Amino acid sequence: AHFDLGDERDGMRALRKAALCKPNDPETAMALGHAWKARGDYPRAVEAYQKTLALDSALNDARMSLGFCYGRMGKIAKAVETTEDYLESAPDDPAAINNLALLHEQAGRAEDAVKTWTRLKDLASAPEPYRRRAAAHLEALATRTGEE
Repeated sequence: AHFDLGDERDGMRALRKAALCKPNDPETAMALGHAWKARGDYPRAVEAYQKTLALDSALNDARMSLGFCYGRMGKIAKAVETTEDYLESAPDDPAAINNLALLHEQAGRAEDAVKTWTRLKDLASAPEPYRRRAAAHLEALATRTGEE
């Protein structure tokens, strides 16, 4: 189920109908979660991603999106926990490592943020923009904490 089904309202209607017709289909639940997330309706997206994972715990992309939504809702501890769970099966995902580092910063956990940014900066497979962002955050953290 894709979200480009005409205008946004038609797309949401189609996805919600699909979810009613296929209540036990994890892919449909995940598509609905992505649609809610794209609209900024994070509580509904969380519900859809939780349902996705209840139906198929192997759909790790739902876990990554769930962590993102928790972060947007200000549930930082849940966002960190969920993102760390995601990284257990995708340890070299630069987007997830980036998100985790930002969450640590948001929570005021500078030491964890430094470790996570360093992990991203040193990840050979990470695209250069991620590595540059990590280096910039490490420099800013060092300045804020008085380290060089």
